[in-house]
Amino acid sequence: MIVLFSRHLFAQPCTTGNYIAGHPKPTKCFEIVSILVDACDGSLEGQNEMVRIIVGNKTLVPGLFDVPDYSTGMVNWGTGAQNTFRGFSDGNSSLTSKIATINKSIKDAGNCGHLIFVPSNGRIPQYSQGLIITSESFNATAQDFSDLQDTLYVIIQKSGNTAGHFVNYGTPSTRTFVLLYNGICSDTVTYDRSKLVKINGSAGAEDGAVVNFEYDGKATYVNYGCRVPSPKLSVHILKPLLPPCGSLNFNLYGVVIGSSCYEWQLESSSFGYFDDSKKLSTVLHVKPSYSGKLKVFLRVWGTCSKPVSDTLILDIVPQPLADFDIDSSNAPTYCFTRKDVNGNSWRWGLDLGKDISTSKPRGALSPDTLTSVKTICSTYAEGVHWVCLEVTGSNGCKDTICKTFEYKVKPPPPTEPFLEIANVFTPGDPKDGLNDEWRFHSWGVIEFEVKVYSRWGQLVYESSDVNARWNGKELNKGVDLPGGSYFYHFRYKLNSYPSELKQVNGVVTLIR
Repeated sequence: MIVLFSRHLFAQPCTTGNYIAGHPKPTKCFEIVSILVDACDGSLEGQNEMVRIIVGNKTLVPGLFDVPDYSTGMVNWGTGAQNTFRGFSDGNSSLTSKIATINKSIKDAGNCGHLIFVPSNGRIPQYSQGLIITSESFNATAQDFSDLQDTLYVIIQKSGNTAGHFVNYGTPSTRTFVLLYNGICSDTVTYDRSKLVKINGSAGAEDGAVVNFEYDGKATYVNYGCRVPSPKLSVHILKPLLPPCGSLNFNLYGVVIGSSCYEWQLESSSFGYFDDSKKLSTVLHVKPSYSGKLKVFLRVWGTCSKPVSDTLILDIVPQPLADFDIDSSNAPTYCFTRKDVNGNSWRWGLDLGKDISTSKPRGALSPDTLTSVKTICSTYAEGVHWVCLEVTGSNGCKDTICKTFEYKVKPPPPTEPFLEIANVFTPGDPKDGLNDEWRFHSWGVIEFEVKVYSRWGQLVYESSDVNARWNGKELNKGVDLPGGSYFYHFRYKLNSYPSELKQVNGVVTLIR
């Protein structure tokens, strides 16, 4: 099946807002968020180390950055550090070529990340990302930038360092790095070299070791391999627990690295909806009408409008719905016909009247009633009975319905025809459902006429149907008549004496 998506599904659903590369906007002029401690490029890796910063609400000038010295004049990376801080480069043709090489690798990979070199007297914009490279002699191909989705403003230390500024994996000891800016702000980060990790996550020495920092200084140890020290944009949907039968609500959980801009999406909004599509923990409500394999996407955006996504496929099986009809036309034999939907197997529970064990609940489902037969019949004794149907769907979910019916043995017909006339009825309010209409009990009446008059001689009811009823209204459709006595006149014939016309006069009392 080919699924076509509208372009707007890939449009970034959020602006940068209060976040930059997954971090909140700094409240000071900059924050250190990542250090590539153990770079690639063999013996020259010290010239390829990197520090990533996020800029706050001030435009920064690279030449105003500084690293404090110890009394020995060395960079503040321990007393035995081998490199002084040399300041930042004003640029040259070699640097221009290296930046162009990196940007081409990003473009060729189809990503929108971009490096912008900033000379020492240039400007790094507010609320942007900066990348410090430790030497003009860095290798443009030693670290992979091709999956970058952000714009990085690059400042590069002048050449001359002969070894790395940062200490790689080794015995437990902390290393602290301080970066100053123009005497108005600074940031300090500390890491434990014994906690640096390999790509597989185990502690040890391996190129690509990175330390990420929260604004409060909390360090996280990762290894991105030989790539830029920026979290690779990634997304993963955790496998959800199946909801209970009968429910189409799925608890969804996602993991996103490298961005705070993400959204849950479906192939079509007509298939369901999310409680909150922009939270990693949310609930998906699938429309009851949907069935089939439903694709759920969690998409994450960097700066680019092109998302990185993960896909979850939910197999939505229609829920079974139990129902059946009862046919009493051949009572005391009753027949029950399934009219369930989405059933895969069925069990009937039949109350067999006097034949059922007294210890067994009426309508109890039994293994021996498992059947695919659509109609099942049984003969019943007089009384109230239950019938149940359990339906199991292809997903193992069940639905059960029980219905009751009463079988009454019809009394034998009277031996003589008759007509019984009530002398009172009560159509008053509130109606109790008892004696609300004036009706006649009869058998064998072959000709009939009744007329009812008020005490002033006004005709208030008439009928030629012995099964008709008077509801206490004028001619059965006018206003409610007041309580009191009303006079009636009957004319009727019985089938036992078809030639004899009987006439009866009397009084009926209407009570309100």
